[in-house]
Amino acid sequence: MGAIRSKLIKAIKDFSMIRHGDRIAVAVSGGWDSLSLLTLLWQERRAIGCEYDLLAIHVLGNGAGPWEKPHEPLVRWLEGFKAETGVDYLLAPFLLPEGEPLPMNCFRCSWNRRKTIFLAAHERGCNKVAFGHHMDDNVETALLNLFFKGRLEMMKISSPLFGGVLHIIRPLIYVTKGEIRGFASNRGFPDPPPPCPMADHSTRKLMRDMIRSAEMAGFKNAKLNIFRAALKYSELKGGNDER
Repeated sequence: MGAIRSKLIKAIKDFSMIRHGDRIAVAVSGGWDSLSLLTLLWQERRAIGCEYDLLAIHVLGNGAGPWEKPHEPLVRWLEGFKAETGVDYLLAPFLLPEGEPLPMNCFRCSWNRRKTIFLAAHERGCNKVAFGHHMDDNVETALLNLFFKGRLEMMKISSPLFGGVLHIIRPLIYVTKGEIRGFASNRGFPDPPPPCPMADHSTRKLMRDMIRSAEMAGFKNAKLNIFRAALKYSELKGGNDER
């Protein structure tokens, strides 16, 4: 608990992610990453040192397309969280362009999900959107950008969008997937929604397998070293790039 808490607070302060009066939409996929982020942003309000409001946004769909009904275990959890904390939630219909081929590849799915979240956040008066991407996610993104674009760049950690109308933040940037599992293991989080049908065939999975192979071969600090190098590259370039 201590490690993930301190890393969250450090990231928020390092990148000036949150300020007094912010209304933050937390993108909740239903996985442990996003539920941990929502829980931590509520629990650590005093330590973060800012007064802000939270809204959980869950998109009804994945790479297979929109869902006719929400994932009931997640809705029950969100209802319980709302009753306990007062944090409201929104079930946002998945907005897809007419004629979008299904199932979508990872890029198109991510693009459409973000669009849905951004529109919903703006309509509900939010000025920031928080994503639950952690260190492992960012290392995979850095490798994808290296292989496809020749740049060791991560996701945007804290960045304005649409001329400053919205601002995206990723407070779990310093936290590993293993640390999130440890935090979430006794939190009573629901099982996640059905997995995306494209999950086992994505280039992101190839990057994940590559990192795991390097660690198993004895390069135990491979993930951390790639992260540090990508973070340094982003600092030198003055920004981040997403894939």
